[in-house]
Amino acid sequence: MERWASDRRRTVLVRPDGYVAWAADSAGPRAIEEALAVHVG
Repeated sequence: MERWASDRRRTVLVRPDGYVAWAADSAGPRAIEEALAVHVG
């Protein structure tokens, strides 16, 4: 069984070319929607 080293999670939006477009240590649904609107349209 795999386990995380910590309870801390990071949310990451990765572009198709492999670059990170946006990241947050703890993002709620609203922050994720805003990041998608900015980077995806």
